Amino acid sequence: MKRITPTKFKQYARDPMAFIMDLVVPGADPTKKQRDVCADFQFEAYERLVPCLQAVAHHKMPPDRGIWIERTKGASKDSDVGCCLLWMLIFSRRPILIEIGAEQQEQAAETLLAMQSVVRLNPWMAPLVEFQKSKVIGKQTEAVMDVLTTTSTGAHGSRPNMTVCNELSHVTNKDFMETMADNADKIGNNFMLIATNAGHLQTWQHDWREEHRQSGDWWFQKVEEPAPWIPQRNVRGAKMRNTTLRFNRLWRGIWSATEANAIDADDIEAAVRMDGPMTPKHVLDNGFVVIQGVDAGVQHDHAAVVHLAVQRGNPQIWLARCESWAPIGGRIALEQVESAILRGWADFPCLGCCFDPWQMEYIAERVRQRGVIMDPITMTGATGDEIARTVLEHFRNRLIRIYRQELFVRDLHRLNIEETKLGTYKLKSVRDGYGHADRAVAFVMALPAAALVARQPPIDEFSEAEHFVEVG
Repeated sequence: MKRITPTKFKQYARDPMAFIMDLVVPGADPTKKQRDVCADFQFEAYERLVPCLQAVAHHKMPPDRGIWIERTKGASKDSDVGCCLLWMLIFSRRPILIEIGAEQQEQAAETLLAMQSVVRLNPWMAPLVEFQKSKVIGKQTEAVMDVLTTTSTGAHGSRPNMTVCNELSHVTNKDFMETMADNADKIGNNFMLIATNAGHLQTWQHDWREEHRQSGDWWFQKVEEPAPWIPQRNVRGAKMRNTTLRFNRLWRGIWSATEANAIDADDIEAAVRMDGPMTPKHVLDNGFVVIQGVDAGVQHDHAAVVHLAVQRGNPQIWLARCESWAPIGGRIALEQVESAILRGWADFPCLGCCFDPWQMEYIAERVRQRGVIMDPITMTGATGDEIARTVLEHFRNRLIRIYRQELFVRDLHRLNIEETKLGTYKLKSVRDGYGHADRAVAFVMALPAAALVARQPPIDEFSEAEHFVEVG
């Protein structure tokens, strides 16, 4: 095991910056130390943090009441905080209590994992710290770091010398964070450190952010660009994969609304590359198969049946046909929906019909008896996230081809996407005089199944005859 000299150990005890700059850190060249790879924004934060760490370790008043570090994704928040916490645990002049709070154990574990990685790369520290499931102990100093989550009960009544909040923008339980802050405030020389990505506007987290940013007692750092060690191709991939709001929040440090248009107007316009619906002959002659999507509508909503054409081995997806109906007397004539489903299976080589079981289980059972393969889709939870991400990916990559049916195009513009507190996506349809974006809902319901077929290898000889049904 690599050791350090007593002289070097004493230097580190006196000077946290020397300790931090001499560390080999995760992600860096193992032959280089932190000082060789440290970005300007990291050095700036360390310079402000070091006097506060020394004050806590020596039972003095920190020069800053707290420090707020707000950075983009992958900009070393966990690793930098972990380096500071390791110095406190190893070199504090007194037994201290550090509390680190996060929404879930997984988020808090990111800091623990970062600390463990630093120790693994600098093995002389291994005998000096003990890692437990939700605790780290300085063996010589008796300093303790407790990991608290919104489901733990250890925060109430504690007396921490240092309080750390990891990823404040993801903490949903305001009472939990207020309790941690109240416990910190009752200790006169407590030091608080908040490290987070940008979050959402009109939330209590943004209120806290503005209060701390404007406070003369806190030092505030904001990093608005991707970290220099992240390749630009990775940033471009993130931009392609995420909504504009999410990309700006995570990679540009811009606090954003929780909801926005799901599909950019330019991407919708770029998708309009067909002259009109596909004929059954064109579908058959060009080796397409078809997936149906149905939004049967409820009271006062429109109904729609959409047919998506796809070729195995070709990532592009075509709108083959879109039919829709307005309610009459406040209700949809469901026999029209049933007839459209059966007509599609008579005209095209259909592989399945995606539908919301809450809306049309009765129709589903009737058409199953005619040979239609019905695939129930619930647009919530993991399925809803998959649907939303598939929509983003295919429109961003210009893999969708549609014809200009005005009501269908209008509905695409009426789809919104919401980022949930768990970081997943959920599509929401906006109601207007033309329905509840029903045509777009039918389209996106079928899109993941169509994308799955597109990823399959081409079949040289394949008979689709078994997938036709007769309309009686």
